[in-house]
Amino acid sequence: VYDTVKLFYSVNTKKNIPNSVRFQGGLMTGEERKNYFMNQPPPGNDPGMAAPSGNNKAPLPQHQFFAAREKLMGSTILKEVTVTAKIKTTKQILDDYYADGIYSGENNNIAIDVEGDISTNGRDIWSYLQTKIPGFNVIYKPGGGIPTWYLDTQGNPGVPDILLDQVPISVESANSIGIDNIAYVKAFKPPFFGSLLNGISGVIAIYSKRGYSPVYSDTTNGPGLETFLLNGYSKYKEFIQPDYSSTNVTSAPDNRTTLYWNPFVITDKTNQKITLSFYNNDISKKLCLILEGVNEDGKLTQVIKWLE
Repeated sequence: VYDTVKLFYSVNTKKNIPNSVRFQGGLMTGEERKNYFMNQPPPGNDPGMAAPSGNNKAPLPQHQFFAAREKLMGSTILKEVTVTAKIKTTKQILDDYYADGIYSGENNNIAIDVEGDISTNGRDIWSYLQTKIPGFNVIYKPGGGIPTWYLDTQGNPGVPDILLDQVPISVESANSIGIDNIAYVKAFKPPFFGSLLNGISGVIAIYSKRGYSPVYSDTTNGPGLETFLLNGYSKYKEFIQPDYSSTNVTSAPDNRTTLYWNPFVITDKTNQKITLSFYNNDISKKLCLILEGVNEDGKLTQVIKWLE
């Protein structure tokens, strides 16, 4: 995840647990990152992991750093858990809010989120539903549109029963409902015995907006649930490498944390020494050089040195 994510949790055990639970991702915290690059391993390291002394200081190797951190936290880390959840779709949330009884659920119907659809502007409800319901058609007459769907007893396209908030209404009354006042529509295929009419040509259930806005995430705490704010990745930043030999460079303070990055430093038999030039920032008095690549034996290698 980027930025942060709010994690809701509850502990379903009677065993004694710490008063506060801490969730740790695979990322270094700000303090850990500082310790790593400033050659100050976290407390609790084995003597064999002690940092080098003298002028040849180097950060603790990364795999040792995380091994030390895991050992330090071992007494307080809970057993790994796998969180699984079935997230409700937008239509399921709308159905829970609007539909009741035999009109609720997902069987034998087509559910349409009208309020959350931006393509409804300037359209009447029938022409809109014509693009959402297979086989649904509209016959326009001077008094308004007449919807048709499944065949009636005479074998002709029949007019489906129309419900407004689960109460039967006429087609004429439905024509007077503006689409901006409609939140949700369910189209029930025949046979549907919940219709108060015959329902032989299907049922169109229209639900008007009733103080509900499609904000489909609830960030409030549930009963008994604690929360923890878990940090994720920072969004990427554009790498900047100013050329101070140019007169076009601004005089703004240079606080870059990365001074030079080059993914293609290639050596061969004739070019075994390469000079790399870059400008320092305004705050650093010593630099950390990290060189990663493939050596002459074809093995991955990493060299970390401090330049003062």
